[in-house]
Amino acid sequence: MPINSLFRSDAAWPKYLIWGYTLGLTISHIFLQVSAVVLFLLLLPLLFLQRDLWQSTMNKLILGFFISGLIAFGMVGFDAQYLPKMMPHLVLLGTIPIVYYQRKHRYPEIEKWLPLLLALAALASCAGIYFYQQGLPRTKGFFGSYFTLAALLATTIPLTCGLLLRQKSSAKTMLWAGILYLQFIPFWWTYTRSAFLGLFLGLSVWMIFVFMKYMRKQLRFTKADVAKWGIVLALPLTLVLLIITAKDGRINPFYKPPASVTAEKLAPPVNFTSDRNRIVADVFRITGENLENNRYDYFLFGHGLKSRNRLINNYIGSWEADILQAWMDQGIIGVLLLLGIYALFLLGILRGLMAEDPISNGLAAAGIAYCLMSLFTLQLTAFNSAGIFALLYTFLPAGKLSTTEPTEK
Repeated sequence: MPINSLFRSDAAWPKYLIWGYTLGLTISHIFLQVSAVVLFLLLLPLLFLQRDLWQSTMNKLILGFFISGLIAFGMVGFDAQYLPKMMPHLVLLGTIPIVYYQRKHRYPEIEKWLPLLLALAALASCAGIYFYQQGLPRTKGFFGSYFTLAALLATTIPLTCGLLLRQKSSAKTMLWAGILYLQFIPFWWTYTRSAFLGLFLGLSVWMIFVFMKYMRKQLRFTKADVAKWGIVLALPLTLVLLIITAKDGRINPFYKPPASVTAEKLAPPVNFTSDRNRIVADVFRITGENLENNRYDYFLFGHGLKSRNRLINNYIGSWEADILQAWMDQGIIGVLLLLGIYALFLLGILRGLMAEDPISNGLAAAGIAYCLMSLFTLQLTAFNSAGIFALLYTFLPAGKLSTTEPTEK
């Protein structure tokens, strides 16, 4: 079979590999890992056959970030124990052929892909409810930790909102409303503050843009529209109510244990930053020492993969933020590439917010949640969340900013 046939408009491989990423984020990470490896192998012939592939600035930045990761891998001697740290780079690299094929051939259509993603996210939510009922203090999905489920739901809940707002019949509206709150219950039980803050900000910015469109265009809302927006608006309001009533000082900064609780029964004092302040202090200390010792190679290229484990003897195994992880692993080169990726991602988010289609708006709100979470947790530098980025960026509106044309056809 000629290799050019891989890139025909009727080729089947994008179908299976996009579903592979989708299954990998919801059911088992094995699907994600296998799909990332296969996409990498398919990217190699793309490099030589499709010259227009490199007209995209995002593709250049993602490839550069991957090469920077290889350099970081080389700085630890290509030690096999650090090989899993290359998986986020490999998953992120898979964005290139997925986006290329979807933008060029418009496959798969979001109307066919999105319901399956949300149905699988709902199954992961059911698993989260089950595990919480089994006594887990912070629930999880089918695999991974509480953060894996929190990141998935923080980015799929806005998509469910977009699909709900698109419905015309009351029966389908209630169906998606039920799925929405099925996702929201275990989302709260993950007790992940970055995800809470990300979802709240994403939905809030979306509603601000809708209000601006309403004021500018004098949009008319039917009773059905008001009811659907009421369901969506209830989400951030419920989240705030749960936070300020939580009897957990890590979640609720205003909570104070009752005076009747004796000092002996109190848990150790709650560190509201979860030691992230110490992580930032470590970054500044190590960077200062490097500059004092004229170690500019560390400044440019970083300390190599798993720098946190090698430099700091601590129970926290990462730098707990994308920019800090890139800075310590890959140096200033890695940071600049990472910031470039996020900058273009934010442009796509802005296009999504300005679009008329509520699904595009939901993608944008999910992107906002994703970006905010990256300030407090690993996103692009964690392989599961790198897969979330690949799918969000694939379906965000492309091209020039527009406020009139629907983005999905």
